[in-house]
Amino acid sequence: MCKNIYISFLFVFFVSVFANAQTKSDLQNDKAQIEKELSYTNQLLNKTRSEKKTSMNELYVIDNKIKNRNAMIRNINKEIGQIDKSIVNINDSIAILEKELQILKDEYALIIQNTWNNKNSYKRLSYIFAAKDLNQAFKRIAFFKYYSDKRKQYYNDILEISMQLQYQQDALLINKNSKKSLVDEKEVENAALKVEQTEKNMVIQDLSKKEKELAKKIKEQQKALDKLKKEIEAIIAAEIKARNKNSSRLELTPEEKIISSEFAGNKGKLPWPCERGIITEQFGEHPHPVLKNIKVNLNGIRILTESKSFARSVFNGKVTKIMNVPQFNNVVIVRHGDYLTVYSNLSEVLVNVGDNVSTKQNIGVIYNDPSENTAKLHFEIWKDTTPVNPELWIKSK
Repeated sequence: MCKNIYISFLFVFFVSVFANAQTKSDLQNDKAQIEKELSYTNQLLNKTRSEKKTSMNELYVIDNKIKNRNAMIRNINKEIGQIDKSIVNINDSIAILEKELQILKDEYALIIQNTWNNKNSYKRLSYIFAAKDLNQAFKRIAFFKYYSDKRKQYYNDILEISMQLQYQQDALLINKNSKKSLVDEKEVENAALKVEQTEKNMVIQDLSKKEKELAKKIKEQQKALDKLKKEIEAIIAAEIKARNKNSSRLELTPEEKIISSEFAGNKGKLPWPCERGIITEQFGEHPHPVLKNIKVNLNGIRILTESKSFARSVFNGKVTKIMNVPQFNNVVIVRHGDYLTVYSNLSEVLVNVGDNVSTKQNIGVIYNDPSENTAKLHFEIWKDTTPVNPELWIKSK
């Protein structure tokens, strides 16, 4: 009975350990990705500081570092949680194994005692020959064989469970050491987070001294954003008018319907519009990180990347418009059926109107800010006549 319970428990235990191992593997992969992001963010931060002049980009990069650092701490907490669960499972396993081992030892001791009492071969033979008949004699022989076999069985079971117990105790020690290592790592990350938060506060303090200059820039940027939006709306309206005067939506060709459907089916899986980068400003309306009572409203996202980086198409489509908008430099618009993707702030354009472009094809060089040695891409996605949040469409890193 005990043996069956032991086997059943081990089965459940090892299944749970395997499931935890898979989760641990996922967490470690996430951690590696976060470490990669932190390393890249540090590179960008060093570049934004090349001129020793505090800028909004510096603040955005530090914000991104803090976000990644918090993600790292959450990841470590999850790993610690997984180890705690493993420790509980192992302790439960050890308790059951110790109980089973004690039962086996007690039963083995009883068999040894009985064997000892009948160890004399003469006594055994006398006991067998004293049988009333041949049938009883065979039963007495079988009895001695049973005790001999049972002794071997219990001995082997004790060895097996002792080995399992040692394995679990070793696993417990490994888990406790891993937890200690993670706790130490968490302390390092928390210390780094405090430094970065202090750094952020200092940058905000410095930027607050330039309130008038920042407010003027925001006003100019918002004006440029409104102009870009009107230009895109005008392009969409002109396309609709050219194809179908009696509809508020664009009439699609069969081929465009397929592309539109495929684009929609890739929501959350589209590649980034540049090879590497960090999102510094999000879609929609949000408070300005420095100026109080000031809100910024974006129809897309802004991605900070290295200088001389390329903007690339996120999906197969057709270039429908190339234009120049103040503060956004060159702008390329690509149509994907019902959808438009907009790539702004390009210093050089590598495609022409009417070109068919493929996924990840370079369509332009992102404008390089000479004061910071970095480049920033303004990227938008439109569905019909409405801008949508690009972060929901591109792959999460």
